[in-house]
Amino acid sequence: MKNIVIIMGGPGSGKGTIAELLLKLHRFNYIETGALFRGLSSDSDIAKIMERGGLIPDEKIFPLIMEHTSDNTDVLFDGFPRNIAQAKWLVDKFQNNIINVVYLKLSKDIMIQRINKRLSEGSSRIDDMKKEIIQKRLFTFESETLPAIKFFNQSSDINFIEIDGLKTPDEIADVIKDYLPLLKNPA
Repeated sequence: MKNIVIIMGGPGSGKGTIAELLLKLHRFNYIETGALFRGLSSDSDIAKIMERGGLIPDEKIFPLIMEHTSDNTDVLFDGFPRNIAQAKWLVDKFQNNIINVVYLKLSKDIMIQRINKRLSEGSSRIDDMKKEIIQKRLFTFESETLPAIKFFNQSSDINFIEIDGLKTPDEIADVIKDYLPLLKNPA
């Protein structure tokens, strides 16, 4: 049995930053679907979908997830799942494991401020470049990902914690350490 840790939140909520801190505390198989997809050729179908701020189809994501979770190493997900169908798929595929969800809650205005800050600091993420793409990502978060977060929160078999995303990364990591016993013993 392995631990599945899912970091969820809107664009700019700090999922990647928190994942980096957690990776220093425990040996995880780290899966950041966005980075996996951003690493593809710019003329690929997936890159074109991301340029528009859209979600990658499940039939392209699920095989990738299974390919990267085949051993017994604890898994840290960043950017997956992003909708109810993916959340249900994950629960079904990993039902014999311990599923933990960390939701970094942040207002839309703060998410936009953080994305703009990331850009001003030199980010070259294609999905941060245009205002209309950012707006679409925020809409997609509200319409697709928030229902998945609510699904996890209402599932009795899932350990769920909501954390104020305005806390510093170290404060968030401390809350997560208290919440997840597997982080009490360093990797």
